Amino acid sequence: MAQVQSQTAAALALLAKWHEDGSGVDETIEALTNVLALLAYQRENVKKAGNPELDFGDDSYEKKKWNRYTKRNQQYDTRAIN
Repeated sequence: MAQVQSQTAAALALLAKWHEDGSGVDETIEALTNVLALLAYQRENVKKAGNPELDFGDDSYEKKKWNRYTKRNQQYDTRAIN
């Protein structure tokens, strides 16, 4: 959840800057798109809570899936906003 909050805050800061002076169009679009993807991922997690998948006592598959997802989006966590 911290990742969702930090990326959302970063995207909103870019959006506010774009509204202020029109700068960073591509960066703002990219940040907003990534936040939407993160939120969509979380939405699917919530939807799955109503229909849990089979649990064989080994959550390594879910951990690997989450690790792949976070590694793919890690570059956006470290981007500095000026």
